[in-house]
Amino acid sequence: LRVLRSDALRLAGRAEEAVADARAAVDIDQESADGWVAVVQAHRAAGQVAAAQKAAEQAVSIYEVKDERLEALVAELSRPPEELARERKDAGNALFKQHRFAQASEAYTSALDALPVGAAGDLRADCLSNRAACAQQLHDWDGVIADTTEALAVRPDSIKALVRRAIAREAIEKYQGALDDARRVLRADPSHKQANAIQHRAGRALRDLGLPDIHESQNGCSVKDPQAGVPTSPRSARPGHDSIGKVVSASANDAPSGPHASSAGADLDARAPVASTVQESGAAVEAQPAGVHAHPSRQAAEISDLRQAFADAESAHSAALENRDDSLKELRGALEAASVQHQQRYKVLEQMAARTEES
Repeated sequence: LRVLRSDALRLAGRAEEAVADARAAVDIDQESADGWVAVVQAHRAAGQVAAAQKAAEQAVSIYEVKDERLEALVAELSRPPEELARERKDAGNALFKQHRFAQASEAYTSALDALPVGAAGDLRADCLSNRAACAQQLHDWDGVIADTTEALAVRPDSIKALVRRAIAREAIEKYQGALDDARRVLRADPSHKQANAIQHRAGRALRDLGLPDIHESQNGCSVKDPQAGVPTSPRSARPGHDSIGKVVSASANDAPSGPHASSAGADLDARAPVASTVQESGAAVEAQPAGVHAHPSRQAAEISDLRQAFADAESAHSAALENRDDSLKELRGALEAASVQHQQRYKVLEQMAARTEES
C-alpha cells in the first residue's frame, strides 16, 4: 500500500511526500524490489538525482535486490533527465505516427517520469499535450482535460492544448467550458476554424438547453474570461463553419507555429473526429452534437421521420422472415431428396453384397 501511495503521489506531482511513503515501504521490507524502485523514482521526481543513485546502489549492493527495473534506473540516472525525456518523447511521436496511441501514451508518461517536478517546463508541456492527443484518439476525454489543464498551467498560451480541451469538454457536454476555451483561442487567432466551429456549436447548445452563457453580458458590453483575464466581446461574429476533424491527423511531427512553437520538439495536431459538418446548397450546415435537444418546431418532423423509419424497418424485417421461411422449405426439400437417394443407394449396396455372398 505504501508503494502504491508513493506512486500515486509522485504522479500527482507531490514528490517529497512520495519519497516519505516509499522510504516507509522499504523500512517495512528492506528486500522489496517494488519499494526500492519507488524510492528511486520518487527521489528522481523530486530532482534529487544523487539520492536516487545512492538508493539504487544501496538496494543492489547492501540488500542484494536483483530487479531489471533497478538496473534500468541506475543506467538512466547517469544521463541528463532532459536528454532521457526527449528520447522517450521522440519514441512516443514515432508510435503516434503508427497509430499506436496507447503505447505512445505510455512513452510520454515515461518521458514525464524522467523529468523532475517543476523542471523543463516547455518539454513537460509538450509531453502532456502529446499525451492528451493520445487520450483524444482513444476518446479518454477526462484524460484529455487533465493533461491539457496541466499543460496550460505551464504554458497558458498553447493553442493546441486549448483546442484539445475544448474538444474534450464539448464531447462530455461541458459546453460552457468548451465555449470559454474556444474564445481564448479566437482571441489569439480569430480565423481558427476549429475554435470557430466549437464556439458556434457550444453557444447553440447552451441556448437550446436554455442555459445562460455566464461569460456573456445581457446588455452587449464586453466581459472578461476568468481563465485568461482578457476582455472579449460578448458574442463573436459567426464566420463560416468547417469540420473540426473529419480526417484524423496521426502525425506526431506537426509542430506548433508562431509564438507557440516549442524548442523541445514537435507537438501533435489537435484535430479529432468529434463532430463534422456537411455542405448543403453551398452553405456549411453544422452537425448537431449528441445531447443537444432540437427546437420544438423540429420535433414533430423528427418524430414523423422516426415513425416512418420504424415502419420501413418492420416491413424489411417481415420480408426477411418470409424469405427465410422460403429458404427453409427449399432446404427441407433438398434434405428429403438427399435422404431418399441415400436410402436407394443403401438398398443397391445391400443387394450387391447379397449376390456376392451367394456366388
